[in-house]
Amino acid sequence: MLPAHVIGLTFAGDIGLGDNTLHYDLGIGNGRGTFADDILAVGEYDDWKSVVARLNFLPGAVYGLEIGVSAYIDRIPPGVTDDGGNVLVPFKQDEQIFGAHIAYTGYPFHFIAEGYQVTHADLKEGDDGVMDSYSLTGGFVEAGYDVTETLRPYGRYDTMSRDEKDGFLTASGAPNKKTEIRLGIRQTLHSKAVFKLEYVNVTENDDDPSHGVTAQVAFGF
Repeated sequence: MLPAHVIGLTFAGDIGLGDNTLHYDLGIGNGRGTFADDILAVGEYDDWKSVVARLNFLPGAVYGLEIGVSAYIDRIPPGVTDDGGNVLVPFKQDEQIFGAHIAYTGYPFHFIAEGYQVTHADLKEGDDGVMDSYSLTGGFVEAGYDVTETLRPYGRYDTMSRDEKDGFLTASGAPNKKTEIRLGIRQTLHSKAVFKLEYVNVTENDDDPSHGVTAQVAFGF
């Protein structure tokens, strides 16, 4: 539902404000395809590029604290159809995503919270006005505590709700409502490798919740 990959250019830097730091990111790249997971690597379906910006404030008085805001602006091309050939997105859509987050990662505490709102607006022919608009709101909270320097139990609560009339997200197979709970442990194996074991509880729309256990080994390089 949120764009996870953008192929393009990003400029980043830091501005010193006394003992504090303001970190910024500004990027431009290929935007959405005809569904949420349609990653456009070498071209666009239209002449519109996505723009992403983020500001993070890191106060010097509290090591590990970060407060930030972000924005993503794009235009979704028309013509999205379902498996039956029905056109779900007959008009171009302006997409605006705004978010805010706060994080504290100073040992031994770990806390991250983020909220966001996605707005899709159907444009009239010639881009001379908006016909309808649809919104999605969501966010998550994650908290953990390092019982040792390498072992961290944690929990995460993630939720979202959207307008079911949004053709682009419907074509992408997104649920109208979703709540996810994760309880896990994170074991550091190496400075660039971790192991995670999680219990997962997921509820979509008004269905009964599903349960599961996942294991993951992640490497960084």
